[in-house]
Amino acid sequence: MFGDDIMIAPIIFQKDNFTNMANKTIWLPPGFWVEYYSGELVKGDRLISKNFDLSEIPMYVKTNAIIPKK
Repeated sequence: MFGDDIMIAPIIFQKDNFTNMANKTIWLPPGFWVEYYSGELVKGDRLISKNFDLSEIPMYVKTNAIIPKK
Protein backbone atom coordinates (compact mmCIF):
# COMPACT_ATOMS: atom_id res chain seq x y z
CA MET A 1 0.00 0.00 0.00
CA PHE A 2 1.09 3.52 -0.77
CA GLY A 3 -0.93 5.52 1.73
CA ASP A 4 -4.60 4.55 1.98
CA ASP A 5 -5.54 5.03 -1.66
CA ILE A 6 -2.96 3.26 -3.83
CA MET A 7 -2.18 -0.46 -4.01
CA ILE A 8 0.87 -1.52 -6.01
CA ALA A 9 1.45 -5.24 -6.50
CA PRO A 10 4.72 -5.90 -8.38
CA ILE A 11 5.06 -9.13 -10.30
CA ILE A 12 7.72 -11.31 -8.72
CA PHE A 13 6.77 -14.73 -10.06
CA GLN A 14 7.98 -16.35 -13.26
CA LYS A 15 6.02 -15.74 -16.44
CA ASP A 16 4.38 -18.29 -18.69
CA ASN A 17 6.90 -18.87 -21.49
CA PHE A 18 4.17 -19.31 -24.12
CA THR A 19 2.11 -16.17 -23.39
CA ASN A 20 4.79 -14.00 -21.70
CA MET A 21 2.17 -13.25 -19.04
CA ALA A 22 2.37 -13.73 -15.27
CA ASN A 23 -0.64 -14.54 -13.11
CA LYS A 24 -0.97 -12.38 -10.02
CA THR A 25 -3.38 -12.82 -7.12
CA ILE A 26 -4.03 -9.59 -5.22
CA TRP A 27 -6.16 -8.86 -2.16
CA LEU A 28 -7.85 -5.48 -2.45
CA PRO A 29 -9.06 -3.74 0.73
CA PRO A 30 -12.75 -2.84 1.08
CA GLY A 31 -14.14 -0.25 -1.32
CA PHE A 32 -14.05 0.22 -5.06
CA TRP A 33 -10.74 0.39 -6.90
CA VAL A 34 -9.71 1.39 -10.41
CA GLU A 35 -6.96 -0.51 -12.19
CA TYR A 36 -4.75 2.46 -13.02
CA TYR A 37 -3.59 1.51 -16.53
CA SER A 38 -6.78 -0.10 -17.90
CA GLY A 39 -9.42 1.94 -16.04
CA GLU A 40 -11.26 -1.24 -14.99
CA LEU A 41 -13.44 -0.80 -11.89
CA VAL A 42 -12.95 -3.55 -9.31
CA LYS A 43 -14.84 -4.23 -6.07
CA GLY A 44 -12.49 -4.67 -3.10
CA ASP A 45 -12.53 -6.76 0.09
CA ARG A 46 -11.65 -9.86 -1.92
CA LEU A 47 -8.90 -11.63 -3.81
CA ILE A 48 -8.62 -11.02 -7.53
CA SER A 49 -6.51 -13.06 -9.93
CA LYS A 50 -5.42 -11.64 -13.25
CA ASN A 51 -2.76 -12.11 -15.92
CA PHE A 52 -0.32 -9.26 -16.48
CA ASP A 53 2.39 -8.70 -19.03
CA LEU A 54 5.83 -8.48 -17.42
CA SER A 55 6.12 -4.86 -18.57
CA GLU A 56 3.05 -3.92 -16.48
CA ILE A 57 3.03 -3.00 -12.81
CA PRO A 58 -0.37 -3.82 -11.29
CA MET A 59 -1.56 -0.62 -9.64
CA TYR A 60 -4.99 0.05 -8.15
CA VAL A 61 -6.31 3.43 -7.02
CA LYS A 62 -9.27 3.79 -4.67
CA THR A 63 -12.24 5.59 -6.24
CA ASN A 64 -12.53 9.25 -5.28
CA ALA A 65 -8.82 9.39 -4.33
CA ILE A 66 -7.03 12.60 -5.16
CA ILE A 67 -3.82 11.78 -7.02
CA PRO A 68 -1.75 14.86 -7.93
CA LYS A 69 -0.05 14.65 -11.32
CA LYS A 70 2.62 16.92 -12.66
